[in-house]
Amino acid sequence: MSQKRIALSNSSIKIIACVFMLIDHIGAILVERKLYLPMQLGIGDINEGLLTLDFVLRSIGRIAFPLFCFLLVEGFYYTHSKLKYIRNLGMLAIISEIPFDYAFFGGWNGQYQNVFFTLLIGVLAMYGFDWIKEKGKTNFICLIGYLFITLFACGSVAAIGGDYSTYGILCIVVIYFFREKPVLSIGLACAILCLLSITELPAFLAMIPVALYNHQRGLSLKYAFYLFYPLHIVLLYGLSLLIFQQNIRIG
Repeated sequence: MSQKRIALSNSSIKIIACVFMLIDHIGAILVERKLYLPMQLGIGDINEGLLTLDFVLRSIGRIAFPLFCFLLVEGFYYTHSKLKYIRNLGMLAIISEIPFDYAFFGGWNGQYQNVFFTLLIGVLAMYGFDWIKEKGKTNFICLIGYLFITLFACGSVAAIGGDYSTYGILCIVVIYFFREKPVLSIGLACAILCLLSITELPAFLAMIPVALYNHQRGLSLKYAFYLFYPLHIVLLYGLSLLIFQQNIRIG
């Protein structure tokens, strides 16, 4: 009797990505606040055990971003309205910014923006790529157009201080152009992330759920997926205030 192959739908990969993101943010919002507390109060030493825990949690969390880039490209490809897709990402980026700043920095930070600004610019770049595919008369003209849009998107995300910066945009671009070979596209994206930092090496594990992707929608998690990002950040930040009884400035 043949064994049934494990397969993951789009919604299953969304849930996996959210779980890894939650693990990452527990480290960033809760554990790192405990690490910074002695520095802020000027007492005690950094706890080595907490440093190790933070490293483990943040390392596990590296798996989330390439999965989100993969889901972004898939969502862009399958959406009924690309303009609504752009609108929804833009609204989410704006709504999430204040909770993001307070949770990760302890206050307003105009120099660093949440990851959905990076994803939004990535979607705008893909919209431009599609337009060039339709209007481009020669491969050379298309190539020049792709390069211009990529450079403009990279410059834009660097200018606003988007999370993952130009590396995040390049991940989206690579996954977009290698969409027909999803495992390869994720591998290339993870290699790009490793140029950002060697700590991104665990991101290569994102290739496993992508390899099991069955191209099915699965559960309808559209709005739950959108809401999870700001809501879990608000809850973790509120929990940090409850535990430490004060706001802790980081960075």
